[in-house]
Amino acid sequence: MSQARRSFPVKTFLSALLALVALGVVWVGVGEYLRIQNNIAHSRDELVQAEASLAQVQYDEQGNVVEADRSKYQRAMSTMKIHTESIQGSRAQMPTVYPFLGGGILGVLVFGFMAVRSTRRS
Repeated sequence: MSQARRSFPVKTFLSALLALVALGVVWVGVGEYLRIQNNIAHSRDELVQAEASLAQVQYDEQGNVVEADRSKYQRAMSTMKIHTESIQGSRAQMPTVYPFLGGGILGVLVFGFMAVRSTRRS
């Protein structure tokens, strides 16, 4: 019984190498996506804590913060401002991740297909 053997020309190795590079690009995109999602989750947690701290602040009859709670109020407001801006910045970074994911996946598929198709049966 004769079995067909496959030979692997240079085009196969180059295509496979490019598919691995594209896989690395996908990996970078996934890493960035997870980093951004982590930042958003952390900022949301900080916002919840700041909101809880702000709910404990006491006000006088005119609606002003009492002197004893002024630092707690300022710290909570500062935290809310910082983490709100952090969430906005993270959301603005999300569109930069999509080309890595889309291009990398497309590259893996195209170059993987080319590598498989370029093997020759003998």
